[in-house]
Amino acid sequence: MRKSLVASIVGLALLGACAEPASTGNEQQAAAGETALSSGIDSFKAGNYPEAEASFQKVLADDPTDPYANLNMGVLKAIQGDEDSAVAFYLAAIENGKDSPIVQVVNANGQQVSSESTVAAVAQNNIERLDL
Repeated sequence: MRKSLVASIVGLALLGACAEPASTGNEQQAAAGETALSSGIDSFKAGNYPEAEASFQKVLADDPTDPYANLNMGVLKAIQGDEDSAVAFYLAAIENGKDSPIVQVVNANGQQVSSESTVAAVAQNNIERLDL
C-alpha cells in the first residue's frame, strides 16, 4: 500500500517567466506546451485523469525533458498504482527540474497542501512517500 502521496500539480503563474522554453527555441511550440500543461492541470483538478495524462503526454512528445510534465505524469502514475512508471517520471523531473520553480503543490482534490522550492524537491519528496 502506498503511503499518503502528495499529488504535486504545479501552477503556471511562474512557468512562463522562470522556466526555460522548449529546447527547440520555437516560441510557438513553447506556448503550445504551456497550454497543454495548463489543460492537463485543469483536467487533473477536475478528476479527469485520462485527459490530464493525454495533455501531459502531448507536452512530453514535444519536450521529453519538461520537468513539470514529468512531475505531473509521475503523480498520475502513482495514483494509478504504477509506481515503477511514477518513479521513472519523478527521476526525469529531478534531473531536469533542479532550477524549475514551483508555484503550488496540491492534493488530488485540488487543495493546496504545501509549497516546495523546485520541481526536483517535490519529485524527490514524492519518491520518498512511495512504498517501494
